[in-house]
Amino acid sequence: MRTALSGIAVVAAIAAAPLAAGCGTSAPAAQPAISAPATSASATHPYCRGGQLRVGLGPLVSEATQQNTVILDFRNASAVTCDLRGYPGIALSDRVGAVLPFGYHDGGDQMLTSRAPTLVVLAPGAVAYAAVNKNSCVMYAPRSAVGGEVTPPGGSQPLAFELPHYRILGYCRAGDPGHVVDVTPVEPTMRDVLAAF
Repeated sequence: MRTALSGIAVVAAIAAAPLAAGCGTSAPAAQPAISAPATSASATHPYCRGGQLRVGLGPLVSEATQQNTVILDFRNASAVTCDLRGYPGIALSDRVGAVLPFGYHDGGDQMLTSRAPTLVVLAPGAVAYAAVNKNSCVMYAPRSAVGGEVTPPGGSQPLAFELPHYRILGYCRAGDPGHVVDVTPVEPTMRDVLAAF
């Protein structure tokens, strides 16, 4: 299913790996490897397939009033460089796995960038980002999205993700401002998915 999803400061501390305390003449602890960031470039590699990627959630962001933003990250878990360009497909689902019939919009809003998609090159271990955002429901929300599937742009294999309890998205019926979910294209950094003021 190919449906479309779519700044302000990211509110989250980046967790640093703790250093092992050495004593006596023991060797110092090895430092964790840091993956290279995704880059925007003109070089072309094969498009990233679902089997090459692992999807996760980015940090919370400082929200505008009544906004609900979720940042998704895509890590290249393969040994091959691949490309991403465009908007991911999203299907948000409720607690029993039923797909919720949100409306979707490729493009930004007051939280998310409205820039056109660019080519993002993902080296092995590198991470790229996309984000979705919606208004809180004005009317009663009978169900909530607690997870779903995301399909990388250019791909056909969806990747499942779960939303923690503090990020669930209320399902708003058609006509409610929160019925439409906006989505960014895949971007090389978290800052790039957010709207610039």
